[in-house]
Amino acid sequence: MPFTKANIFTFGEAVAVFAAQDELPVSRARDYQRWTGGAELNVAVGVSRLGLSARWFSRLGADGLGEAVLADARSEGVITDSVIMDDSANTGLIIRNSSSQAPIDVTYWRKNSAACNMNANDIDKDSVLASDWVHITGITPAISDSARAATEKVKDIVLGANHRHSLDLNLRKKLWSGEAAAKTLRPLVEGVEVLIGGIEEYQTVFETKDFVQAAFKAGAKNLVITNGGANVHIYSEGFSKELETRKVKLVDPVGAGDALVAGLLAGLLSGLDLEAATQQGIVCGAWAVTGIGDWGGLPFGKNGIVNSHLNAGEVLR
Repeated sequence: MPFTKANIFTFGEAVAVFAAQDELPVSRARDYQRWTGGAELNVAVGVSRLGLSARWFSRLGADGLGEAVLADARSEGVITDSVIMDDSANTGLIIRNSSSQAPIDVTYWRKNSAACNMNANDIDKDSVLASDWVHITGITPAISDSARAATEKVKDIVLGANHRHSLDLNLRKKLWSGEAAAKTLRPLVEGVEVLIGGIEEYQTVFETKDFVQAAFKAGAKNLVITNGGANVHIYSEGFSKELETRKVKLVDPVGAGDALVAGLLAGLLSGLDLEAATQQGIVCGAWAVTGIGDWGGLPFGKNGIVNSHLNAGEVLR
């Protein structure tokens, strides 16, 4: 079937998130708020809010939570025309506390979820290439062997077509070991226009502290390196720069990294250079933590550029 062109294609598990209310730990909470989360869908929503189009693919359980996740994605303008509703498995979910003070403690209920059934046969080449950019993360190949095969097929498609794409290392230690992650993710680095990750993620995947040169040797063209709330470093051949992060009132820390990626990719697609696009990503990441949930604080924009008063940082200081 023909697919409408999208600015970005991404794929991966989305989950229903149940967050304990009133700053209580899960062990004591009785009231919960539900929202939708998942790194790849978070990026798609962030891109959509900035005025570009994003197609997201996954498998969801043919259940009430799957319907809720799908409705949430569509309400944000995300293109979901290739999502599969799977009646053989349930939609994954996360239970967590909701606190601006205590560390976020997450319990995953995603083993054998519908998204784990993603496989190479699910990947439609036309759907992938009906985009200006493809975004891959290190989460999808971690959830199951078949999802890893799906990821590798997407990678083969974009390499074969010389298609612009990015990779967010996005290690989840609860899903796999560092050794397994390194073995799977290093080959995915070849040809990526932008490789994104934290310092520890880079060190784990490339198994060295000299990970900048290792990443370039593996075939990455540009690097974006985060360090929690500290400054962001960017590298390309012959160029490097440290960029300041923004100071904001923290409401919910979840989703900042995905928001940074969304702002970065939207900026690159709008014509910004790596430095300006990363600056926009930093702004989006800062705004993400000022609201509740993965999407609550995500900013809006037009044609891939965040609203000018936000970009100036007037309300971030």
